[in-house]
Amino acid sequence: MNIRRPKHLEPERLQQLVAAHVQQILGPRASVKDAPPCGDACLLADAGDGRNALLSFDMHDANQALLRGLIALDRLDHSQDETWETPDLWILSPAPPAGKCLLSRLRGFTWRAFEVIQVDDRLGLLVEEHSEQGTTASSRPATLHSEEGAGERTEGLTPEEDAFFQHL
Repeated sequence: MNIRRPKHLEPERLQQLVAAHVQQILGPRASVKDAPPCGDACLLADAGDGRNALLSFDMHDANQALLRGLIALDRLDHSQDETWETPDLWILSPAPPAGKCLLSRLRGFTWRAFEVIQVDDRLGLLVEEHSEQGTTASSRPATLHSEEGAGERTEGLTPEEDAFFQHL
């Protein structure tokens, strides 16, 4: 078994791969929608919960994926074929785009880490798992809770340790 990460994939092939894995990304009821052309690095999908999602993806550059996604949203807004409710924007990239913390506060923006994996001759997507709140595990830092209040003295310090900490 030969496992590797391809360095490059044709945009059309990457779009087909994302379309084939849309349920893994958005949920079990998600499906790809027919839409006006959004470019070969974007895909419009029904998230299965009554909302549409515009998936914008790039194997290397998160900022490029964000920019293309915003351009595609603008094109959908100005589409003459049909009136589209503005979909949620999903960015798929190996690393988060610039401004992700600020953007994640906005309703309708989601970032997911993904990688293209090739096992022998088959391609697949590795999408980062998320908690129920929709945040990535890596974007949510663990919080340490202390049983003791801050600044309280801890029993068991030697006189030398106590003297050292008194000077700080």
